[in-house]
Amino acid sequence: MPFSSLVIFGTCEKHKSEIKNILYDIGIPPLLTGYPYIIDATILAKDAADIDVYSEIAFQYDTSPESVERAIRHAIQISWEWEGDRSLKNFYSRGQTMPSNREFFDFLQCSYSVEAAQDV
Repeated sequence: MPFSSLVIFGTCEKHKSEIKNILYDIGIPPLLTGYPYIIDATILAKDAADIDVYSEIAFQYDTSPESVERAIRHAIQISWEWEGDRSLKNFYSRGQTMPSNREFFDFLQCSYSVEAAQDV
């Protein structure tokens, strides 16, 4: 069994729900291909920082690591370009340039950690 199956599918639905709430808040809709990739990658990166997240997600969804990276980048771009209250620009405070995938996951990890701490 691949590592990702153990980590992702063994993860409590509460964690996935919290990540989905953050994605909703920053305007990333569930209809995007990158949406489930972002959720799974956030969990993988939290639980095992030393693995190749794109390859693990690609294996899980039977696609290529490049497709996973591109789909995540597209989801970030959609949220960044969105005009309104639920735009990544309103939450990401590191300048006026769109974050890289790595920067986005760092932001998401921090947001997830804050939200999880508030639930305690």
